[in-house]
Amino acid sequence: MSLFRKILTPNIMVLLGPISVLLGVIILFVIILNNGYSQIKTQLSTLKTTRNSENQLQTKLDKLKDIPPGILDNSSDVIVVLPYKNPGILIISQMRLYANNNSLSLSKIELKNASKTNDQLAKMQLSGEFDIPNFLSAVNFLKNMISSAPISTLDELTIKLSQAGALEGELKTSAYWADLPTQLPPLNEPFRELTKEEQDLLTKVANFSQPEFTTLPPTTPGQRENPFK
Repeated sequence: MSLFRKILTPNIMVLLGPISVLLGVIILFVIILNNGYSQIKTQLSTLKTTRNSENQLQTKLDKLKDIPPGILDNSSDVIVVLPYKNPGILIISQMRLYANNNSLSLSKIELKNASKTNDQLAKMQLSGEFDIPNFLSAVNFLKNMISSAPISTLDELTIKLSQAGALEGELKTSAYWADLPTQLPPLNEPFRELTKEEQDLLTKVANFSQPEFTTLPPTTPGQRENPFK
C-alpha cells in the first residue's frame, strides 16, 4: 500500500469534505473582509472630505451673513480705479477737468499705443501739453491727478519758460487696466480674510475722485412725424 493511501484513511477521507468547505469559507471571508475594509476606508475618506467642504461652506455662509448692508456701495468705484478696459477716455476727462479747475490751458493731448505689462495688467501712456499760470496751479493739478480714478502713474513732468516768459508744461502719465476674474474659487477652498494692508488699500482707492458721468433719464417713445407731409 502506498504512503498516500496510508495517510488517507477512511476517517481522514470523511473529514476532507468539511475541511475543504471550511477552508473555502475562510478564504472567501478573508477576501470579503479585505474588500469591505477597502470600501469602508474609501467611504470614511469621502465622508471626511464632505464634512470639511460642508464646514468651509458654512464658514463662508456665516461670513456672507455678517456683511454690513452698505459694504457693496463702493464696489463700482473700486472697479473704476482699475477698470477692465482701456481707460484712455476717462483719463482725458479727468485731465481736462483738473486743468480747468486749476486754470491750466491744455494745448495738446496724445494717447500712445497700449501695451501689456504682464499676463494680467495692461497700460497705456498719455501725454499732455499745457500753459501754467503759476507753480501752485501745477502742483494742485498733479495732486488731483494722483488721487483720482482710474489709477495712473506720473512718468515724466517738464516745466519750462517759453520765449514769451510764460510757464509751459508737458506731462506723461500711464493708465492701467486688467481683465475681471473669470472663475470663482472652489467652494471647498478655505475662506481667506483680507489683510489689514489690503483693507487699507481698498479704503484708499474707494476715496479716489471718480470721473463725472452723465445719467440720462429714461424717456417714453414719442409719436414720429410723417416726413412726407
